[in-house]
Amino acid sequence: MSGMKDVGSPELIAKLLILQRQGEFEKKETVSEITKAEITGDELLFEFTTPLASKVNRKTIAKSYFKENVLYTAWVSALTGIFEAEGGYGDTLIGMRDSFKLV
Repeated sequence: MSGMKDVGSPELIAKLLILQRQGEFEKKETVSEITKAEITGDELLFEFTTPLASKVNRKTIAKSYFKENVLYTAWVSALTGIFEAEGGYGDTLIGMRDSFKLV
Protein backbone atom coordinates (compact mmCIF):
# COMPACT_ATOMS: atom_id res chain seq x y z
CA MET A 1 0.00 0.00 0.00
CA SER A 2 1.35 3.36 -0.93
CA GLY A 3 -1.34 5.84 0.13
CA MET A 4 -4.41 6.47 2.24
CA LYS A 5 -6.80 5.49 -0.56
CA ASP A 6 -5.17 2.05 -0.71
CA VAL A 7 -6.25 1.41 2.90
CA GLY A 8 -9.98 1.75 2.12
CA SER A 9 -12.80 4.23 1.77
CA PRO A 10 -12.81 7.26 4.10
CA GLU A 11 -15.85 5.92 5.97
CA LEU A 12 -14.34 2.44 6.42
CA ILE A 13 -11.03 3.76 7.73
CA ALA A 14 -12.82 6.17 10.08
CA LYS A 15 -15.10 3.43 11.40
CA LEU A 16 -12.18 1.06 12.06
CA LEU A 17 -10.20 3.78 13.84
CA ILE A 18 -13.24 4.69 15.97
CA LEU A 19 -13.83 1.06 16.92
CA GLN A 20 -10.19 0.64 17.86
CA ARG A 21 -10.15 3.85 19.92
CA GLN A 22 -13.31 2.91 21.79
CA GLY A 23 -12.15 -0.63 22.50
CA GLU A 24 -15.09 -2.04 20.52
CA PHE A 25 -13.09 -3.53 17.65
CA GLU A 26 -14.09 -7.14 18.42
CA LYS A 27 -17.81 -6.27 18.63
CA LYS A 28 -17.65 -4.33 15.34
CA GLU A 29 -20.35 -1.97 16.69
CA THR A 30 -20.33 1.55 18.03
CA VAL A 31 -23.00 4.04 19.05
CA SER A 32 -20.91 6.79 17.45
CA GLU A 33 -22.16 8.31 14.22
CA ILE A 34 -19.70 9.44 11.55
CA THR A 35 -20.77 12.85 10.26
CA LYS A 36 -17.88 13.53 7.90
CA ALA A 37 -15.07 11.50 6.35
CA GLU A 38 -12.89 12.56 3.43
CA ILE A 39 -9.46 11.83 2.03
CA THR A 40 -7.52 14.79 0.72
CA GLY A 41 -4.07 13.94 -0.60
CA ASP A 42 -2.35 11.92 2.11
CA GLU A 43 -4.75 12.99 4.89
CA LEU A 44 -7.99 11.55 6.21
CA LEU A 45 -10.21 14.06 8.00
CA PHE A 46 -13.22 12.70 9.85
CA GLU A 47 -15.75 13.72 12.48
CA PHE A 48 -18.19 11.80 14.60
CA THR A 49 -20.56 12.23 17.52
CA THR A 50 -21.02 9.90 20.46
CA PRO A 51 -24.08 10.02 22.72
CA LEU A 52 -23.10 10.21 26.41
CA ALA A 53 -26.49 10.80 28.06
CA SER A 54 -29.91 12.11 27.13
CA LYS A 55 -29.31 15.17 24.91
CA VAL A 56 -25.58 15.15 25.70
CA ASN A 57 -23.15 14.27 22.92
CA ARG A 58 -19.40 14.36 22.48
CA LYS A 59 -18.02 15.50 19.14
CA THR A 60 -14.67 14.19 17.98
CA ILE A 61 -12.68 15.50 15.04
CA ALA A 62 -9.65 13.62 13.80
CA LYS A 63 -6.89 13.77 11.25
CA SER A 64 -4.95 10.72 10.06
CA TYR A 65 -1.89 10.18 7.93
CA PHE A 66 -0.77 6.91 6.35
CA LYS A 67 3.00 6.53 6.28
CA GLU A 68 5.11 3.38 5.98
CA ASN A 69 2.03 1.17 6.52
CA VAL A 70 1.06 2.92 9.77
CA LEU A 71 -1.90 5.21 10.43
CA TYR A 72 -1.03 8.17 12.65
CA THR A 73 -4.10 9.88 14.08
CA ALA A 74 -4.70 13.01 16.15
CA TRP A 75 -8.01 13.10 18.05
CA VAL A 76 -9.71 16.21 19.44
CA SER A 77 -12.90 15.75 21.50
CA ALA A 78 -15.27 17.98 23.44
CA LEU A 79 -18.94 18.20 24.23
CA THR A 80 -20.90 19.14 21.11
CA GLY A 81 -21.96 22.41 22.77
CA ILE A 82 -18.32 23.47 23.10
CA PHE A 83 -17.86 23.13 19.34
CA GLU A 84 -21.12 24.84 18.42
CA ALA A 85 -21.57 27.58 21.04
CA GLU A 86 -21.43 31.12 19.73
CA GLY A 87 -18.08 32.50 20.78
CA GLY A 88 -17.10 28.95 21.76
CA TYR A 89 -13.98 27.02 21.05
CA GLY A 90 -15.00 25.29 17.81
CA ASP A 91 -12.50 27.15 15.61
CA THR A 92 -9.74 26.68 18.19
CA LEU A 93 -10.37 22.94 18.38
CA ILE A 94 -10.41 22.61 14.59
CA GLY A 95 -7.17 24.59 14.47
CA MET A 96 -5.61 22.16 16.96
CA ARG A 97 -6.58 19.21 14.73
CA ASP A 98 -5.38 20.95 11.59
CA SER A 99 -2.00 21.74 13.15
CA PHE A 100 -1.17 18.02 13.25
CA LYS A 101 1.49 17.32 10.60
CA LEU A 102 3.88 14.44 10.06
CA VAL A 103 7.48 15.41 9.52
